[in-house]
This record gives sequence, structure tokens and C-alpha cells, in this order.
Amino acid sequence: MPRPTVPFSPEERLVFQHIPKTAGTSLQSALCQMFQPEEFLHFNSWDGATDDQIRQARFISGHITSSDIARVPEPKRVVTILRDPKDRILSLYYFWRSMTDDYVDRLGEPGPVLAKQRSLIEFLQSEELFIRYHVDNALVRSFLTADSYPLPSTYGSLPPEELAEHALRQLRTYFFVGFQERFDEDYVAIQLSLGLAPQPMARHNVMADVTAEDGDFEPVDRELMTPEIQKALAQLTSADTIFYEAARAEGATLRPKAAR
Repeated sequence: MPRPTVPFSPEERLVFQHIPKTAGTSLQSALCQMFQPEEFLHFNSWDGATDDQIRQARFISGHITSSDIARVPEPKRVVTILRDPKDRILSLYYFWRSMTDDYVDRLGEPGPVLAKQRSLIEFLQSEELFIRYHVDNALVRSFLTADSYPLPSTYGSLPPEELAEHALRQLRTYFFVGFQERFDEDYVAIQLSLGLAPQPMARHNVMADVTAEDGDFEPVDRELMTPEIQKALAQLTSADTIFYEAARAEGATLRPKAAR
């Protein structure tokens, strides 16, 4: 897909596909500076948004999938940040586990409850649908359309290579693909690629910060990485790892020339 290097125009929409635990909240905050509050729409795939809400927005961000992005009218530019799949799962588990009981009660979501009740290996091996949705090749599934394997049970028999290639074809249509492992550099590059003066970085949801400064979180001990845990992580990221390593190899082609 041709990637324009011209500044973002008033006719375009910007879509940020925020993969959980990829430092995306920090980037979303910076990109919001481009728009008026009424032009910003935040939603997650499980919450949904109406077609009218999407049409009226100029900046759309959230934990969304390719199916959600397909509903956004053209012209649009789509950006995302990827992260090593195993590291992403571990970050999600410990982020949920670090939430205080009071905050978990107020939040009312099953993920933190389940993480706090289970050891790491129990969490990774859980058959709870909510957990599976967030950890079972969840990176690849973010780039698959709703009519092609939206949940683990519907694609379990497909080779991970096929799933990864399907997701890669979608990723190659994006305007800018960054990587959490080089976030400081890509944080600036994404903004420059849109013709923006880079905003100072305000980090959000960084574990060391939230546990030290936020009363809704508390320090948690990390478990030792055992062969059993490593095996479970490998099984949960079989397609994700193929996808991620291919994306890293193609990294320079997944962004405008001016941002390489």
C-alpha cells in the first residue's frame, strides 16, 4: 500500500489500533493533540460503536480489530504498535495481578479477578474464554476479520503459518507499524510521519510507575520462568511469534520512507 509522507489532511481519518500492553496509551495521548475533543472516538471491540459515531470521528482509537477498522470510511491512515508476544502476555498478567482488590471490584472486569486468583501457569493453561481471548494468539487475531476465525475455538485446526500470513497481509496495508521494543524512537517517528511536531512523552500504565504512584495498584512478585511456563507461552503464541518475527524483518517497509 502506498504510504503518503504528506501531512495529515482534514479529509482523512486517523485510526490507532491499540494492542493491549504495547505502550499504546502514551501514543494515544500524543495523537489526541491533533484533534478537537468531539473528533475523538475511543471504543473497544467488545463495547462496540455505531456507524454514525465512527463516521463523525476523525481520530478513532481503542482495542479494535481489522473488522472494526474496515467500518471506518476512507480516506484513513491506520497505525499500530506491536510487541514481542510472550512479553505482552506476561505484562498483561502482572498488570492485572497488580491491581488492588478494591480497584478490581470497581472495575468489574473478569481479567484482573482471574489473574489474581491464579498462578502464572494456571493463568496460561486456563480454559476461561475471557483469558483465552486475551492470550491465545491474540496478536494475530487482532488482524483477522470477523468472518475468519474471530475466536480460538474456530481456528484451532489451522496451521500457525497460515494464520500469521493472513494477519501479515492486513498489516502491510497499514500506514505505520511501530514496535514497543523501540518505542521512544517510533513514538517520535509516527508523529513526524503525520506532519506533527512531536509531543513530549507522558508514559501511562508503566508497571514501575503505577505501583509506586497509583493507589489502585500494588507491587507484585514475578514468578521464576520454568520450562512448563515457557512451553505454555510458546503454545499460546505459535502464530503470534511467526507473525511478529516477520513484521520485525519487514519493519522498514511498514512505515513511510520519511519515518524510516
